[in-house]
Amino acid sequence: MSRKVKGPLIIIGGHEETREGCDRVILKEVARPATKQKGRLVVVTVATHLPEELGGDYVKAFKSLGVHHVDVLDIRTRDEAYSAEALRKLAGASVIFFTGGDQLRITSQ
Repeated sequence: MSRKVKGPLIIIGGHEETREGCDRVILKEVARPATKQKGRLVVVTVATHLPEELGGDYVKAFKSLGVHHVDVLDIRTRDEAYSAEALRKLAGASVIFFTGGDQLRITSQ
């Protein structure tokens, strides 16, 4: 059974700044729904060939923007996308953020 949830969709062009000290207007807007008390943000690294590096960069960036609960979901195969762990991480997320990379991998994996 799938459940459709409505919410904002923010599409950004990539290469947004993750370092502290930079103006991170776009990431602040993305993070806002997850900065609430029990908000949770999931960084999905399926599109990148550098999942550990990018995942770590975004965890640091979002935590510095006030998100207390940040998870990374790296999917390399279609079967992993349907795993109990992947579905658990996505369930109840306030924000799901896809990193840059080969965007075709989002639909093929």
